Amino acid sequence: MAKTFTAPLTRDPEALVAEARKQAQAAGAHFEGDAASGRFAGQGVEGTYAVADGQVRVTVTKMPMLAPWGLVENQLRKFFS
Repeated sequence: MAKTFTAPLTRDPEALVAEARKQAQAAGAHFEGDAASGRFAGQGVEGTYAVADGQVRVTVTKMPMLAPWGLVENQLRKFFS
């Protein structure tokens, strides 16, 4: 079951995506997309993101069975901030 959260856009979308791509590469995760939308996968978590109206909308489509949602959301908020 997919879960979604939104976070305020705290910087330029291009800079946000560049930093997210850099972090994903350092962690051995997959990241593809641009300043408008994209996909990510790594450490058992998969999902999509979209940037619009001053917010980043993140939808997690797959996550480890035993991982609590709060932990996954917290880590992704850090990743996309």
